[in-house]
Amino acid sequence: MNQPISALLIVLMTWIGSSELFAQDAAQEARGGASEVSEADELQTILFPTGVHDPGSLAIAIQQVFTRDVEMSITPLKEQAMLVIRAPQKHREEIMRMLKELTPREQVLRVRVMLLEASAPISDPALEKFNGPTPQVVSAIEQWKKEKSLQLVNDSELTLIPNQPARMQIGEQVNLQTGKVQIGPGRTATQSNQYQIGTAISILTSIDGDEIAVELNFEKSFLRELSRNDDSDLTPASIVTLSHESTHRLFDGHAELVGRFTDQSPGHQSVTQLLIVTVKRL
Repeated sequence: MNQPISALLIVLMTWIGSSELFAQDAAQEARGGASEVSEADELQTILFPTGVHDPGSLAIAIQQVFTRDVEMSITPLKEQAMLVIRAPQKHREEIMRMLKELTPREQVLRVRVMLLEASAPISDPALEKFNGPTPQVVSAIEQWKKEKSLQLVNDSELTLIPNQPARMQIGEQVNLQTGKVQIGPGRTATQSNQYQIGTAISILTSIDGDEIAVELNFEKSFLRELSRNDDSDLTPASIVTLSHESTHRLFDGHAELVGRFTDQSPGHQSVTQLLIVTVKRL
């Protein structure tokens, strides 16, 4: 627990403790000085992390069940994702059981992102093979790879929690020649800069009934091969970047073709790249 949260809880606990003592003193005076309180009726503090669940909604649910007949207080801390509960010790187990029922274990998803490269054009009917149950799509990909019609350029998997952003990046720093400068009579020097190339993937998911929404941001960059100009000097290398951003709704255990790109740069062979996403509940 970080310091700001700790400080807040200390202040809150101090305030709760002071309020409780004041209430006990007032109750004692009203009973004519009687101060006997059974151990089961003593108030205890429960600090319950709510995770991705809304503390305010949980507080209302607990209050509806207990506060009619039980002396207790519930303080939801939204920013800290926590409930602070003061209740008699005898109700502790029942409160904890109810809280656990209201906050089921967080679901975990596995998202796979594949970038394929086709050396020949692919017809629209054939592209439909990349949509559907994941085993069928993977089988179709493997068959096309055997026929050398497809090459798997990138294959990444991320295990994540819904509504929590996830990011993966892999690459390298490269030195690229950017030109030449004159440094003296008949003398030149090569200029170069460092650039980051590779693959970066950002994903945010959410679950809505039977569907899983996948918000994808995909970027892949690579070096274009060096070539020679008419003066037989090396032409500075260029970086080619493929960028894709979209949101799709998939069923559990299904795959979807989310992007198709065709590179028809002058002087280079035309290639088609396919971006496929699969999602599975774990």
